[in-house]
Amino acid sequence: MRAAQAGARRGHSRSGGGLLSFLLLVAVVVLVARDPELRSSVLHFVHHVVNVVQNRADGN
Repeated sequence: MRAAQAGARRGHSRSGGGLLSFLLLVAVVVLVARDPELRSSVLHFVHHVVNVVQNRADGN
């Protein structure tokens, strides 16, 4: 019985963590969408990361 209750609590905390992650993601998206300079910086960073990943994939 206690193991089932502990599992239920862990499951609940995971969904709560998922909700918190989702809300954090939404807040970041809204912040980036409202600030053109920040949006440009984020897009530049994403392009850089994609290029690095592609270069490493091509090297293997």
